[in-house]
Amino acid sequence: MRIAFFSDNYYPELSGIADTIMLTGAELARRGHEIDYFVPSYSRKNYAIAGAEHPELDMPHNVRVHRLWSFAYKSPTMQGRAALPNAMRAAFSRKKFDVLHSHSFFGPGFEALWRSKFHGIPLVGTNNTLIESFVQYSPVKSQWAKDLIPKYVVWYFNRCDLAIAPSQFLIDDMRAKGLRVPAKAVSNPIDGPFFESGEDKSALKKKLGLLQFTVLYAGRIASEKNVDVLLEAFIAFAENVPDASLVIAGEGSLRAKLEERAKASRVGSRIQFTGLLMGARKHLLFEHFYAADVFVMPSTSETQSMVTLQAMAGGLPVIVTEAGALPELASTDRGLIFKPGDSRALRLHLEALYSNPDLRYKIGKQAIDYARARTTKNIANEWEQIYNELIKRFNAKV
Repeated sequence: MRIAFFSDNYYPELSGIADTIMLTGAELARRGHEIDYFVPSYSRKNYAIAGAEHPELDMPHNVRVHRLWSFAYKSPTMQGRAALPNAMRAAFSRKKFDVLHSHSFFGPGFEALWRSKFHGIPLVGTNNTLIESFVQYSPVKSQWAKDLIPKYVVWYFNRCDLAIAPSQFLIDDMRAKGLRVPAKAVSNPIDGPFFESGEDKSALKKKLGLLQFTVLYAGRIASEKNVDVLLEAFIAFAENVPDASLVIAGEGSLRAKLEERAKASRVGSRIQFTGLLMGARKHLLFEHFYAADVFVMPSTSETQSMVTLQAMAGGLPVIVTEAGALPELASTDRGLIFKPGDSRALRLHLEALYSNPDLRYKIGKQAIDYARARTTKNIANEWEQIYNELIKRFNAKV
């Protein structure tokens, strides 16, 4: 197959969407499919943030990257680029694609929609974000923009031949807002060193300065992530557990405030803030996954949470909020769940896992099995089937 990906996120941006399309595209290319990416150009500053030394990734020979003129905009990654569509793009005059796959509904995504209709090519549209969340990234903050953007997003996906989201929660949210086309939940892929560690857990703890029972959070330190709930739960828990430590890996607007709270507590010396463990420091994130004993995701805004899935792949029992897509990950004995904002319930879960190593092992084993079903190879198998069925159905209508 000849597959074109359109996205506002790609290398070197530190983004789950970028990781998804790079992993999936590379795997499909290794199977003999021809892959073209239509993605933004990035500035030197963007490469520096990621610690990226090369202008492009080392990809199979049948992968081509088309960089689009773009401009910067404010985003959580601090690398956001908005790319402009190009109706005269030469790549489309030279080849006929079998399927177009858009991960954006502006810029490249709009070009994908136009190309789909003009050239008669089936279009898959993937959405990774709650529709109302797009409003906060708009450069226009007026009320009409708040009203118009969600309507436009639904309008866009209703003009795709198939809508995809990484969780059933997000599919249901899109349906509630007016999505009418066929839709399917397909997990983003996970792969790499999350599934294996060559180092002893005790040795890693010593290397990283961690104690016998280590709790880990990784992600942005922002209000919707509710890291303060985890911090308060851990402080209450650790006051009676001298061999417990907490690692908060990430950056965000609330980091300084939470660091002050941690230092003011009686267990502040056992709480680490590592900063962002991405790019050139990503190996440290792997090490923390292997060294930790429990992973906590207290967020209320997750539409899948790749970092939670990565923790599960490392065999960690997870504790998550009963919000968004998180219960889909932790249900049926794969983790523990607490109500959003309930630090007492979270503390009780920490106590239960601390006092019961067998329970930690049981939940961790279930988590590994769940995560391994979502490797890049397995997700690529699913995409091959989806593309083939869509092409067959599309051609039958022509």
